[in-house]
Amino acid sequence: MSEKWDNTMLNFVNAISKDTQCTELIKILVENFFNDDSLGIFTLISERSKDILHKDEVEKELKQRRNTIERIKQNLINYRDAPKECRADHMKSLVELCDSFYNNLVTGKNMDNVQLITIAITFVFVHLTILRERNRHSKEIYSKENKAYETDLTQKVQDYKQYFISMYDRWEDWRKAFIHIKGRENHAITTFPCLVHDTFHELFITYKYPNSIDEAMWKKYQELCNHGQFAFLNEAKDIFMNAYLFTFDLNKFLPNNWSAPSEAPNKKIGTLYYGIVGKVTIPHPMEYETDYEEPFKLSSDEPGIITGLNIHYSDVVHGFTIKYKGGTVTSVGDVKGGEATTVRGLDEENYITSVEVYFSDRVISGLQFYFNGNRNTEILGSDVNANRFVGGPTTDFKLAAIQMASSKSHSKKLDCLGYTLLVFEHLRIAKD
Repeated sequence: MSEKWDNTMLNFVNAISKDTQCTELIKILVENFFNDDSLGIFTLISERSKDILHKDEVEKELKQRRNTIERIKQNLINYRDAPKECRADHMKSLVELCDSFYNNLVTGKNMDNVQLITIAITFVFVHLTILRERNRHSKEIYSKENKAYETDLTQKVQDYKQYFISMYDRWEDWRKAFIHIKGRENHAITTFPCLVHDTFHELFITYKYPNSIDEAMWKKYQELCNHGQFAFLNEAKDIFMNAYLFTFDLNKFLPNNWSAPSEAPNKKIGTLYYGIVGKVTIPHPMEYETDYEEPFKLSSDEPGIITGLNIHYSDVVHGFTIKYKGGTVTSVGDVKGGEATTVRGLDEENYITSVEVYFSDRVISGLQFYFNGNRNTEILGSDVNANRFVGGPTTDFKLAAIQMASSKSHSKKLDCLGYTLLVFEHLRIAKD
């Protein structure tokens, strides 16, 4: 179900990416969104929402709007099939129904309702398609052009974009509330953390209590749990983005702008983090005596254009060097140990789309890089008995930085690459 919703949306994005004749885009909309006797793509929304929203709440919201969606569907069919002289009346009904639906979504009590996000992402393509049809083909529909249609379309695109920006922030705050640090009560200092719990997916990161507890140790332990919270939120946002990123295509609805590429609305929304990967998020408390250590500090790499990599490895990743456009270089671990692989020739047009990170012996044991153009490295290091973590790919995002820190392997006590935080950016981000 989720994949079908995604594929339907993707197919329609391809359709709006070119100019169309009168009624052509409406025909494509009906075929893609309402290709049976039911509500078509709208019947897929609750299942598509289950990993990012409350499925039952989404179903309830859809049920309240079912009659309006059915009326919109019927009017789309009527407009598609009507003789030329009858199109204007059907268009008028469509615009009125969609404007009413829009006002119900974005104003009043619903303007803060995060459970409407996937409904809104789906509906915006219906609404803006109708407004684009009215503006682009007003002469065929009404026998004359009307500048007001262009103004209305342009304003609706901007209003929707602002709505989705605000809903991203509201969803993030809503999702954070499900990620808790839980602890042991009645401690001399405070409630002592023992696990990080994502109650939305019932996921846990469990940590072992230190043998002695003083204020300094408590601060270290609290920082450990904060890293776990950060990793869970990053994972949730990555899942959310796969649905939300369709809102990056709304510029295609602007007058004569159908060939516009997708664009993230701002830097915050256009940046994704994968991780942290390291023993703070993969602790194995029953296997190792301690999960906490002296606080580590990730390198402060800012997103940029990656130009090259140098990886030293054997059964672990001993050292890692990353180079950026402008000359900035970051190195972590032992950059002389093991075999070495160098990746060169990366730039704005040649970039990393995803990374597989392997974790074993309490450090990063292997890395595999995937590039645009269907190229990839081998696993650099080892995947034997390792936890596998995949960062990307997300459509039109590229790796822009890797923040890293070193740590010692458990068995050999060697300096290695111990922690990674992958930073991806959208290929195009709107200027503030």
